[in-house]
Amino acid sequence: MDTTISEIKKLQRIRLILNCLQFLPPCRFFRDLVGDKKQMLADSLLDEVAKESGLYDKFRDMDLSSLKPIGNRVWMFWYTGLESAPPIVRKCVSIVSKLPDVDLVVIDKTNLEEYFIFEGNIKQYFENGNISIQTFSDILRCQLLSRWGGFWFDATLFVTRQDFILTHKNLTFFTIHHLTNDLLLKKKWNEYFTEGRWSGYGCGGGKNNPIFSFIYEMFLKYYDQYEVIFDYFQIDYIWLYAYTHFEWAKMMIDSVAPSVSCSYFLGQNMLKPFDPEKWNQIIAENEFQKLRWKIEGKASNRKTYYDHFIGL
Repeated sequence: MDTTISEIKKLQRIRLILNCLQFLPPCRFFRDLVGDKKQMLADSLLDEVAKESGLYDKFRDMDLSSLKPIGNRVWMFWYTGLESAPPIVRKCVSIVSKLPDVDLVVIDKTNLEEYFIFEGNIKQYFENGNISIQTFSDILRCQLLSRWGGFWFDATLFVTRQDFILTHKNLTFFTIHHLTNDLLLKKKWNEYFTEGRWSGYGCGGGKNNPIFSFIYEMFLKYYDQYEVIFDYFQIDYIWLYAYTHFEWAKMMIDSVAPSVSCSYFLGQNMLKPFDPEKWNQIIAENEFQKLRWKIEGKASNRKTYYDHFIGL
């Protein structure tokens, strides 16, 4: 394993330990110093990949005047197929399938290569386990959006707006943008270093949108040199690289209006007693809720948010 990747992983382990002790002010201070160092190393590694491969020069100056609209195609993915998917996944897909004017394609292992082209080392590394299903999903979404255009919704994404496709299909770029005063999302180097500006679990673009083309090609070039990723959220680090190094990417991302204020409420409270007033507030203030397919813990004897969601 490359020494830079090893160092990034070591810093992440240290940071996780310090994060567990963040109630101590000195630990918060050193945690953020470690985060700074990790971010600088990640940016340096990606910069090396981008420049040595020619991707930096290829994407440095992009003309955004001819961007295509996103359209009404929605991509969702559950590798083993919906028949074996958890109830939350099946419900999320069902809700999307009923959106007016939607053209939904659910990808699984049986139809994957009808839409996705394996290039470079991706197939070899996916089959031997070097690329996890989570990282493959990141690669998949970026190729699909670049090659075909459309929206990508994670299979655990609850779309709360019936008119979402009708009101967003003519955009040229979309990503879930969090409107929040949460200090965690505003903290520069913590786990939420995206600061809510983009979300890979809900995004979209017209065919050949340079954001998704760049991220996809960066994955290809990265795996030409390395066999393992340096971080679980590597897609966000690549996205951050584009945001900080390409003015056109920053402008495109910053132009997206906020669509959620609290996207994780239902995911974090599924087994708590259902409160219709709170439910209505969450639905009114958020176009999406990011759910979890694993339901853990003991449910209340009363009706829960999970019960209400599954019964929609």
